[in-house]
Amino acid sequence: MAEEPILERVFERLVEKHISGTTMDSATDRAKEANKSGMLASINFLSADVTDRSKARYVMTTYAEIIRRISRLGLNASVQVPLDQIGMGIGKEIAYANLRELLKIGNRHGVFVWAEVRDGADSLDEFDEARGFGVAFQDSNAERCLRQYRGLKAFKIIFREKEYRGRDYYERLAKEVTKGRRSHMTPVLSSLPDKAFWQLLRSTSSERNLIFEFRLGYSNSGIKKALKKGAKLCIFVPFGKDWARYAMNNVPEGYTRFLAGRLLNDNRPGA
Repeated sequence: MAEEPILERVFERLVEKHISGTTMDSATDRAKEANKSGMLASINFLSADVTDRSKARYVMTTYAEIIRRISRLGLNASVQVPLDQIGMGIGKEIAYANLRELLKIGNRHGVFVWAEVRDGADSLDEFDEARGFGVAFQDSNAERCLRQYRGLKAFKIIFREKEYRGRDYYERLAKEVTKGRRSHMTPVLSSLPDKAFWQLLRSTSSERNLIFEFRLGYSNSGIKKALKKGAKLCIFVPFGKDWARYAMNNVPEGYTRFLAGRLLNDNRPGA
């Protein structure tokens, strides 16, 4: 399609502040910047849907290299690995074998690994006692996941919808995720709606022990204000060439969603 290069360049300009770049170096550079500002970082590799073992293996080895670089550079950063990226759609045994290998590498290098689960994910019971490991899930599945993965030590709740659902909803989830936590494991709330974040930050109860995670592109002034108030913050750092779908699902601008949809449709086989 003749207009596609122009469309893609415009789209990249719109989403560039939300994505670190296409290279691993771009991600570690952003993580370094976050650390200098007193924040943690969580790195995610943007990959297209995995359809075979070799692709799942490739993604796994990419995360393994990210872990090694985090360690080598002395970064205070974790990795967030969607199980679908390392083979869950092909077979549970493939995804779990790749996850076990990543955990070994993460433990060896002192880097925390988050496993991101989707709807209907299988139990992670075999990882109950795993060191340096936590599970990340969407808030729509929070109650089920907190029951299903109750043996795990660390949780991250990802809020996909930006519509504010009322103070009680967020305070209840914050209390559930901190219930019975070990003193060295701090739970994470990711991508909270602004109003919910500031309300929880003002709380004097256990919610103050939470880590709040923002995606790249969040207001610098808001981050500075939150740090001054003593918030524990983390920046979610995605990188990779397959960024169109991520942008469509996570970048709020309506025009950006439109452009992402155009790019994805134009790149379908036979489009």
